Parts: sequence; C-alpha cells; structure tokens
Amino acid sequence: MYFFKRHFQATRNTPLVMMAYQLGFFLFGIVLVVVVNTFFNSDQDYAPLGSLMAIIGVFAGLVARGGGAAARFRMAVSMGQTRRDFLLIDPLLTVLTSLLGVGVAWCLTQAETWLYSLLYPGYENELDLTVIFQWKYIPLILGVALLDLFLGAVHTRFGFKGFAVLWFPLCFAPAVIGQALRAAQSSSGSLLAGIGRGLLALAGLEMTAWLAIGAAVVLAMLAFIGFSYNRAEIRL
Repeated sequence: MYFFKRHFQATRNTPLVMMAYQLGFFLFGIVLVVVVNTFFNSDQDYAPLGSLMAIIGVFAGLVARGGGAAARFRMAVSMGQTRRDFLLIDPLLTVLTSLLGVGVAWCLTQAETWLYSLLYPGYENELDLTVIFQWKYIPLILGVALLDLFLGAVHTRFGFKGFAVLWFPLCFAPAVIGQALRAAQSSSGSLLAGIGRGLLALAGLEMTAWLAIGAAVVLAMLAFIGFSYNRAEIRL
C-alpha cells in the first residue's frame, strides 16, 4: 500500500492530462457541430461529435501515459519500489485512469445531449454512443493497460529509437488499414490491396482461431515485458 500511494503521487498528473485532452476535444467537437448546423446543415439532428471526441481524448491521454512508462519505471525503482511491485501497480493505475476517463466521457455525453436539446428543440441523437459505456468492454481497458506496459518495455529495452519504430506505425495504422480494405475491394495487385486481403482473411477466421492467436500474442507480450523490465539498468 505504501508503494502504491507513492507511485500514485508521482503520477497523479496523468488523469489531469487525460481530462484536459477530453475537455479540449469535447469543446472542439461542439464548436464543429454548432458551425455545421448554423451554416451548412438544414437538419439539425447531428451526431454528438463532442462526445465522440471526448472518448478519443481518453485514448490520447493513455497514449501520453504510455509514452512515459519507461520513465515511471526508472523513477519507481529509484524510489525503492521493486520491479515486481511496479509490474503490478502500474497496470492497475492505468486501468483506474481508463475507467475515470470513461466516466468523464459519459458525463460529457449527457451534457452534450442536454445542450443540444436547448439549442435545437426537437433534437434527436443520430449516433447513440451510450452503447460504448458497457461493462463488456472492460477487456479492452485491460488490453490498453497491457499495451501501455509493453510500449514502456520496448522503450526500456531499445531506447527511444526502438520505441519510435513501433510507435509511429501504430499511429498511422488506422488510416492505412482503412485504405487497404478499400483497395482490397478492387482487382489491384498493389501491396496495399494485398494487405487488405490479408486482413479480410484474418477477419474470416473462426473464434477459436482468434482466441488462440490472442492468447499467443498476450503471452509473448507478457514474456517480453517481464524480461525487459527485469533486465533493465536503472540510470539516474
């Protein structure tokens, strides 16, 4: 409990950074909706972009947290925390931070719906985001905590260059995947189309195959995390 308290105190700004991202993205989304409804949209039943941006802000805050995992590890060990305690406490704080972000996003979703009901009488939400706020998505949060620890392990093991080699492809992956899937629908023989067809083939696998692949990936990540943090040198 002592090290948990110390670890939390040393990283207490992380939730504040995440909520700052959420609030900024939320306000940006609302401004977009108001501008579109004022100048371009005749039907004012518009998607709640502010809420959607607030949810994206959760991931932006967690990305910022993940980028500092290596620094948190060095600081924790230098303060007397064991490596094992770090591997137990840090993911727990990531999960708690994620749940806080989801709670804030839910509150902002209610606030945006209320605001639009005042600005636009008869407003109807075209995109119901409440389906996101369900307990069945807890495994996704656990996956985020694992990814956070894994990125820190990569940074600890290979330095910033190794971290960047992994991180930048992850940043551009959503855009590349979307283009690859669109290219796969054509008869193109490009590399992008081949990637898209490979992704579609993976999507067609049976659930048992997906569970086996997922279990293998998780075990490999856990093994790398344990090896990297246990062998890492602490340089103050």
